[in-house]
Amino acid sequence: MARLTAVLVLSAATSAGAQPMVATVDNPLQVAASYGYSQVHHDGEWIRVDVAVRSDRNGTMRLHEAFSLVTPDGERIDLPSQREYRAGFDEIQAMAPRATNMQLSPLTAFIAGGPRFLSDVGDFRFRRGEDQWKLWGNGGIDWTATIGPGKLGSAALYFRAPEWPAGEYWLEVDGPGDLAARLPVRLH
Repeated sequence: MARLTAVLVLSAATSAGAQPMVATVDNPLQVAASYGYSQVHHDGEWIRVDVAVRSDRNGTMRLHEAFSLVTPDGERIDLPSQREYRAGFDEIQAMAPRATNMQLSPLTAFIAGGPRFLSDVGDFRFRRGEDQWKLWGNGGIDWTATIGPGKLGSAALYFRAPEWPAGEYWLEVDGPGDLAARLPVRLH
């Protein structure tokens, strides 16, 4: 499956305080990602990347399988298992409010202007009436999300590794069918 890597790094005009946010350009799988907190706070086991996704085509995504992070040396890091997530829950809970305050929601990118898909939100709906997908709900439900024209969803993704050296990482997104995207995530 070919991964399109054309991205737009949103500028201060569309991203408050020039916070790090990237978005796909001319890709039928439209993804925006924000990672301002993790860019400067990656000294623990966990980092956070917020994403918003929509597509020109209808389909479903198994969220736990759809997102991964590739390290500068090529190692692939998948989202944590339910057990790993629970083991790191205290650190994740402590990080969540700080991360939320330090970075824009990638939903902003879809509304703020820019390329065609950023300004053409249209009549979007959120999965199950919520504005965010939950990767692990009560009981460990692995959510399946419906995406397509007029459907927009977002999630806060938490990845775990023993260390996070500075460098360029890649957020890989596998959408329905042959849809895929690859966006840079730079940690300082």
